[in-house]
Amino acid sequence: MYVTIRQYEGVDVEAVKRMAQDRPDNEGMAAMASEFPGFIAYFLVDTEDGGLLAISAYLGQAEAEASTDTAMQYVRENLGTLVPNPPKLLAGEVIAHSIRPE
Repeated sequence: MYVTIRQYEGVDVEAVKRMAQDRPDNEGMAAMASEFPGFIAYFLVDTEDGGLLAISAYLGQAEAEASTDTAMQYVRENLGTLVPNPPKLLAGEVIAHSIRPE
C-alpha cells in the first residue's frame, strides 16, 4: 500500500467546505480519486489553521502518483482562487496499518 499527502496552505477552507457540501457525490476530487485502479481511501482534512490535507491510499506507488498528478491538475483548474498555493507533497509505502472491520 502507498499513501500520498498533499499539504495545502493559505486555503479558503470555508469556501472549499461549501463547494464540497453543494456538489453531488459523483463529482469532485474524492469521486475522481476513487476511479483510479488500486484505490483504497481518500480523505480531505481541515487542519484548522487555513490549510487542508488531502490524503490518498492506493495499492501501489504508480496508482498513487497518477492520482496525485490528476489531483494537482484538478486543483489548479478548478480551485485556483480558493487554493492558491501548490502543495507540499509527502508520500511513501505503508509499513503498518490497521482498519476496523465493517
